[in-house]
Amino acid sequence: MYDFLIIGGGAIGCALARELSRRGASVVVAERENDVCAEERHVTALICAARAFGKNAPVLAAYAATGEKMLRAYSAALGIPYRKTGCVAKCADGRAERMIADCRRYGVRYEERKGAFGARELFFPDAGVADGCAAVYAMRENAATCGAAFEFGFAVTGVESRADGVTVHSSDGRELTARYAVNCAGSGGGRVARAAGDLIYLRHAAEDIVVSRGAEADFPFFTDDAVVLPMRGACVVAVEGEDTARNAPVVRDCSKRAAELLELSGLSGSDMRPNAVTRTYSEGGDIIVRQGPTKCVTHILGAGSAGLTVAPAIAVAFASSYPLGAPKQTIPAQSHVRVRTLSVAERNALARRRGDYAEIVCASPFITYGEIADAVRSGAKDLRGIERRLLDEGESGGAAFAEAAYRALGGAK
Repeated sequence: MYDFLIIGGGAIGCALARELSRRGASVVVAERENDVCAEERHVTALICAARAFGKNAPVLAAYAATGEKMLRAYSAALGIPYRKTGCVAKCADGRAERMIADCRRYGVRYEERKGAFGARELFFPDAGVADGCAAVYAMRENAATCGAAFEFGFAVTGVESRADGVTVHSSDGRELTARYAVNCAGSGGGRVARAAGDLIYLRHAAEDIVVSRGAEADFPFFTDDAVVLPMRGACVVAVEGEDTARNAPVVRDCSKRAAELLELSGLSGSDMRPNAVTRTYSEGGDIIVRQGPTKCVTHILGAGSAGLTVAPAIAVAFASSYPLGAPKQTIPAQSHVRVRTLSVAERNALARRRGDYAEIVCASPFITYGEIADAVRSGAKDLRGIERRLLDEGESGGAAFAEAAYRALGGAK
């Protein structure tokens, strides 16, 4: 029997696994896909507490304010690509006033100013951007180093209360037993909650992501319905989509709205590549953090696009509510190098230290065998998992990349 069973391998699930295992608890993560962070792609994430402000979501806002500060320490400890950039909000007067009130309530710095993005602007100097998937991979790797186990392909079909805990059943006949279970299954969280006897209904929104190559914003900004993010050699525009009853994202043509936002930031909208992800919210709009009627089951659902921002704060608050030991100093996840970001001198020095970084697999995008081997060590189980760790949206490694990936996986396709 484990101490904690975490259902869902997203940002919150992996942050919980890391924090609980660091404090000496035995932890298992049950994920329905074959990898963590399975519904995301390798794109930039905005770490700005103010995005959760002004929305009548006090629980989400409080965790976001704390999580924004904590993520800087996370990035340093785990080697997560993070850059403090500041962020601008362009919003209607009513929401601007509510955001200012929340900034004062939660101690988040802001400046009000007029500028290129409109008559009413709020600037948040402590905001930044991070590689969202890299953060989840690093937390998963560090949790495993601390002793956490991961069960993939585990689709929950039933939750059974026991005298000493809870047993969770999967569609393929497996079962896991723990003293406590935490449901943070994202888009599948409502289904898991109902299996545990708790009537939680969530809404799913397809958020359209447009990547514009050859353009990069100086810093992020967001409006009431969209966010523009800088990314290496590109710009990411995320536009809130329609609510959908399905968990699968719906790709719609939002190129016109994306082009308007790029123009607002003084950038070109050429070569735009759209895709979409599913964001999950509660019916009330605030994050749900509560214990259900099934004994020893807690639900943490509905963070939506703020999942990475709130994850560190939720993990520490949850772990601190149990009589566990103090967090131990553990070996952090290895800082995985993306060689194409290095100078020629840095690449040569790295190649001398590790010979597999000298083996060039792709020239464009520039990828070495060492990076592919690191992706496998960090948990990638197939070609798709390696691609998600190393390739940006719209990139392809081709046949040479696939051949090297299968070699790193031990020849198994």
